Amino acid sequence: MEVDVETSLTNKQSGNSLRISTDDAASASIEDGDPLDALTEHGTAAVPPNVTDDIRPGVVSLTHGWRRSLFHPETQTIPETQGTNADFLTG
Repeated sequence: MEVDVETSLTNKQSGNSLRISTDDAASASIEDGDPLDALTEHGTAAVPPNVTDDIRPGVVSLTHGWRRSLFHPETQTIPETQGTNADFLTG
């Protein structure tokens, strides 16, 4: 299978974000892109918030399938990490 690099998700965005309602963000003094640690009874993960009217107050959403380490196989440079693994927050 051939992957179209121009349309791949990782080419369009460098990571995921925690979607949070405008009302909830305002009451917690959270703004887009602020450093944020999402905390559950199972773990903690650093993830940037995405303040939006597209989600109900009292609900947050974090897409899965992220936290990949990218490195150049020939140079063996330190990997660049993209996104937050939602599994860090689940049981």
